[in-house]
Amino acid sequence: MVSKMNNKKYISINAEMLGRAYKIAKRANIIYGGIFIWSSGQGLNIVGTDRHSLIFFHDENGYLGDDFHHESLYFCASKFKKHKKFMQNLLTYKNHKKQVYIEDKTRDEGLIRSIFLKQKVDTLFNFKLKEPNKKSNNNGSSFSVVCESSDEKMLSREVLENIFIKIPKKIFEPTPFDLEKIKLIDNLVLRHGSKSRKLKPVTIHVAESNMLCAICEHAFLISMPLDLGDKTLKEIFKSPQDKDKNIFEIAISEKKYKQIFNDIKKFLPDPGFKNNKKVYTQKEEI
Repeated sequence: MVSKMNNKKYISINAEMLGRAYKIAKRANIIYGGIFIWSSGQGLNIVGTDRHSLIFFHDENGYLGDDFHHESLYFCASKFKKHKKFMQNLLTYKNHKKQVYIEDKTRDEGLIRSIFLKQKVDTLFNFKLKEPNKKSNNNGSSFSVVCESSDEKMLSREVLENIFIKIPKKIFEPTPFDLEKIKLIDNLVLRHGSKSRKLKPVTIHVAESNMLCAICEHAFLISMPLDLGDKTLKEIFKSPQDKDKNIFEIAISEKKYKQIFNDIKKFLPDPGFKNNKKVYTQKEEI
């Protein structure tokens, strides 16, 4: 039986945002990854983290029910271990614009579990995927999560505040990052149910503590650098037998420049140089 949710003991948040937050959280050991949700007065904020990277979304259409008395929610990634398919399906195109309703069902379902299953239940939340303002008849589109007061919480508003204040500060020094961490920036780009990838500007800089920071409208991602001690980039890329050579000299001398060029082309679109032979010169400047 589908709940009508007339009691307003629920929140609703964009399915794609929740799915992308989970995508980051599940990268970690399930004990340490997690999702944190809270209200900022208008809409809802959601964060997913694996302890090394963190993604933030602001859902301006997120809803907080009048009878939902939780200031914030934290779900350890382990809570979704049996519901991976539900969470992963949030990123399918047909579900991008749907809402995930998270309802406090402690009084109803939680009481039943306590009495008949002898299960300790402090709080119980039901996750339901549905179209905004529409009922869902799909029995496979919902599940419940039990939260206990003893559950370890890796995130809080205080922790996030300490992280956020570092974001605007920029440093200008070479910083090594895991390529897989850089690829996480792609999660900032919401598809909104479309397979086409329209241009969406993303500002990237290195923030305080050498954190990679990528910012776009209503979202940002931060990630820790590689832990390389006191080594410099020059030391990292230098081979023992070529101590005094520049890394580009090494690449050219070994005729690797062609491979480097081909590798770059895999990540960047064709700049059109083949079709456009014209080269800018100072004489053309007005």
